[in-house]
Amino acid sequence: MTKTISFKSLLNKATSAKSALGFLSAYREHLLTGELTSVLSPIVSQVDDGSLMPTPAVELIAQAVLNHIVASDAIALEARIAKQAASVAAKAIAALPKNEEEKAPAPWTVTILDSTGQICTRTKDNGDVEELVKGFNDSSTADRWSMRRLLENESGSTAVCDHAYLPIHTVMTRDIAVSVLLKTAKGPVVRSPSKGSQKLSFGVKAHESRAVFSRG
Repeated sequence: MTKTISFKSLLNKATSAKSALGFLSAYREHLLTGELTSVLSPIVSQVDDGSLMPTPAVELIAQAVLNHIVASDAIALEARIAKQAASVAAKAIAALPKNEEEKAPAPWTVTILDSTGQICTRTKDNGDVEELVKGFNDSSTADRWSMRRLLENESGSTAVCDHAYLPIHTVMTRDIAVSVLLKTAKGPVVRSPSKGSQKLSFGVKAHESRAVFSRG
């Protein structure tokens, strides 16, 4: 039975390998099994059928493993923040007198602002006009409400979210909301690297950041 290695160890071995063919041979079973099988096995298959050279294949494998590690770390961080927020909120509510517990405010508050920084409003079905300021018990629900309200408002509007007990302040733009709500499903795309390069190089590519709310 082959000993399981961590993704960080696999990434280190891919980026430090002196021989691309040697790496692919030594860690073939790890590449064809586990969480990233659907991503890594097509790369190995391309090497097997001769449509992809070993060196660029190892670069693609390293990038895929790095992406997985970054995503996993982000999820773990959000979970820790959510757990801490829940703990702080629970202690704050527990400290209130019993007759005040029902009056405790929701920990997450979202405010929708227009391009000039003014609070947006909307007209409800009964004709009443309300300001777009609302409290939520978790950040996931706050995210969804924010994106719907931003989609209804003008370009340049933003959703600002603050936590009642923790120093958390996040901003979501209308462009982000539109990209999330209106995106279309895309099939997998495999980059076709140059077959002429035999140099094993690896670099982390910087991507545009986006502001979203931590999962509560």
